[in-house]
This record gives sequence, C-alpha cells and structure tokens, in this order.
Amino acid sequence: MDLTQLISDDHQRAPKSKVLSAQFMRTLGYTWQFRRLLLTGFACALLFAGLHAASLAGALPVLKLILDEEGLHGWIDRTVASRRLGFEVELARRAEGAVLTVRRISPEHVLFKQGLGEGDLIEPLGLSEADWLASVARDKEGEAREFDAVDVSSGAAEGAPNLKLYAVTLRGLDFKEAAKFRLSQLVSRQTLEHDKFRVLVYILALVTLVAILANVFRFLAEYLVSQAVLHGMIRLRAQLYEKVLKLPMAFFTERGTSDLVTQFVQDIQEIQRGLLALFGKLVTEPLKAGFILTLAIFLDARLTLMVL
Repeated sequence: MDLTQLISDDHQRAPKSKVLSAQFMRTLGYTWQFRRLLLTGFACALLFAGLHAASLAGALPVLKLILDEEGLHGWIDRTVASRRLGFEVELARRAEGAVLTVRRISPEHVLFKQGLGEGDLIEPLGLSEADWLASVARDKEGEAREFDAVDVSSGAAEGAPNLKLYAVTLRGLDFKEAAKFRLSQLVSRQTLEHDKFRVLVYILALVTLVAILANVFRFLAEYLVSQAVLHGMIRLRAQLYEKVLKLPMAFFTERGTSDLVTQFVQDIQEIQRGLLALFGKLVTEPLKAGFILTLAIFLDARLTLMVL
C-alpha cells in the first residue's frame, strides 16, 4: 500500500480551530439557556470545595490532640501569644519541667535592642508558663506586659542567673490568629484536660459531618450541571430534527438516513461528554485546588511558599 495515499492534502485537512471559536461558543449557548441550573451547580461546587478544605483542616486539631503533648489550647495560646509579643516563643519540656524560651526574634524588635535574644529563658511573674501564655493570648491590644528573662549567652553561673526585666506592649492579631483563638474557645479547657477522648469524638464527628455535607453539595453540583447540559442537548436535537425535515429529498438519496441519524447521535454524545467534562472538572477541580492552597497558606505561609 502506498503510504502517500494515507496522507491527506493540505486542502483536505480540517482548518485549525481556535479555543474560543464561534462553533464552541454556539455550543455553550445551548447550555447557557439553562443558566439557572448551571449557576446553581457552580454555587454547589463552590460550597463543596470550601467544605472539602474544611474537612482536611479538621485533621490538624486531631493530630494536636493525640500526638502533641502541648495540646490544642497550648498550641493556640503559644502562637497567639507569639503574635501579640512580636517574637516567637517555645514551651520546651525538660527534666526539671517546662521552660519558656525565645525561639525567634527580629533584630528590629525593641526588646532585641534591649538585650533579649534567641534562646533566652522567660520567667513569667507569678504564673506558670502555660498560664502566662494563656493570659497573654487573652489580653487586649495595647496592654503592657512585663516578664523576666535569663540571658543564656552571658555565661552566668547557675546559682546566679542574669535576670533582666522586660516590658512590651502587646500587638493586635491578624485574621488568622484571631480565627484560631475564637475557634479554640468553642472547646472548654476543663473538658479538654479531663476528657480528651470525648473531645476527640466530637471533633471527629464534626469532621465527618462536614465531609458528608461536602459530598452532598458535590452530588448536587454534578446533578445540576448535567441537567443543564442534557436540556441543552435536547434542544440541539430538536433543532437538528427541524433542520432535517426541511432538507430536499435529493439529499437523502445521496446518503442514507441511518448514517445521518448515527452521525447525529454520536456527535451530540461527544458534545455532551465534552460539556460535562468542561463544567465538571474545569470548574470543580480549580476550586478545590484554590481552597486547599488558601488553607495551606493560612496554616503556614512560609512553608507553603517554600514547597511551591
């Protein structure tokens, strides 16, 4: 067989089509006639993406509750207090007990210029380390807070620690820290300390409920979008049928009616599959990715940007 016979000439090839060609926009027009169903489906897809990201976020308090000795409230108190103080603190567990240290402080911070450095031990005045962090987290913006700190870099003797008194004005919270702190208030500290299993059951039940609601909205989104597409294809079939009835009889003598009907059915099925994939995957998946990326940035923006 001559292979050149399998290669069509340039004039026989289909012209290159644009992404937003007139035919493509005309096809979308059949579905857009049922835009109420379509837009409602898009709204359900948006709710599904948001609830899906929320169900993933529910794993964080579960891990903090089970694996981290610091606990859920301890973690939130520490992060919120670090935001208010303007430098990052860390609650370390040692043989002699829990100690509060400065983990990271900016050279531009006023306390850094006064001598407070990374690794210095913070000794709260009249409170335990955990209670002091909780009180700092609850304080309002602009209030003054005093604390003693041990300069570990000075090489002072163990019996005579180099204590220095510091005073700092508490800062306001951004949306992230404020949201974390408000959500933590939904769980009682006493209940969490005495019955962690019950709190764990409540959190898992809430995550399960959110996951179920997310999948309900996912089903509604797919159902409404498919209904809009199917109604559009029914209208397209009706127009094709009206067009065929107006064709001259000579047209049917050249090509059989069976071939014509088969071509209509197959072409419309392919258009239907393409529109379902377009409105299904092209809308739902970017929304899911956007909400999950937003969640990752909300939890740790620096780590997220580093991974990206």
